[in-house]
Amino acid sequence: MCPGDLVVHYDSNVKAIIGISRVADSWKESAIDWIPSKQQKKDDKPNIRPGQMVKLTDYNKIRKLTLKQIQKNNDEIEYIVEDLRTRYNKPPYFPFSPATEKRKSLSVNEGYGFVISQSFVDLFPKLKEALDKFRKGKKIKLGNDKPDRQPVNQDKKDAVEYYAFERAMKYYQQKGFSVEAMPRKGFPYDIKAKKGDKELHVEVKGLSSKLEKIQLTWKEYEHCIAHPKNSVLYVLSEIKCTAPTKKRKKWKCSNGVLKEENPWRINKSNLKATTYSLEII
Repeated sequence: MCPGDLVVHYDSNVKAIIGISRVADSWKESAIDWIPSKQQKKDDKPNIRPGQMVKLTDYNKIRKLTLKQIQKNNDEIEYIVEDLRTRYNKPPYFPFSPATEKRKSLSVNEGYGFVISQSFVDLFPKLKEALDKFRKGKKIKLGNDKPDRQPVNQDKKDAVEYYAFERAMKYYQQKGFSVEAMPRKGFPYDIKAKKGDKELHVEVKGLSSKLEKIQLTWKEYEHCIAHPKNSVLYVLSEIKCTAPTKKRKKWKCSNGVLKEENPWRINKSNLKATTYSLEII
């Protein structure tokens, strides 16, 4: 932490990001009376340990960014964490852990002085706006605590993606390919389709909206660039979704407009960067 760095404050009692401040001076050695929460007991005695003290200044309250709002961006945060892990070849010291098969929702890590990236800030327009104003010395209006945008229904999103995936599997089977589903997380494409000496690496995208743009991870992009003859893009858009009812507990998907690019060659002029990862050397 260096003088001038901006600090985002998360309150575990409120379960929300509630304020921002600025690092006032370089950190200094300072002992701390601290006991890990898992080891705390009623009669614990002071436990003095080495530590660092960082002086902060100009604290400002901001519109709350709740944990529930952050959890709705689980997939995007998972990409950010995986990107940091891959680039630096070690687990990043990041404040949030994406959902896993055992843990159903994104959770907050225990620690102090975590580092967040600009790509995380960009996910939340009101947080980004507050930081930009704070950086320029402008007054921050709290406003109300309404969500920045319509929340993403994760169950609906999962249903749409799975429906598109199943349609893609059948599509290539009907064309005479033997198909294999690839690992869902962190893999650069979704389906491997083989027919004789021909092998396709199919990236599947499912959308309930009209097709205007799609989101790509850097792994998907780099794989497509490195394998131009094998890469295929399968997009099923305008998928009709029917909400769950008392009789039917899951989202029901149907229809869809197919667009296939085979081979898939990315036109770099159509790419728009939504996040950046900056290596500090």
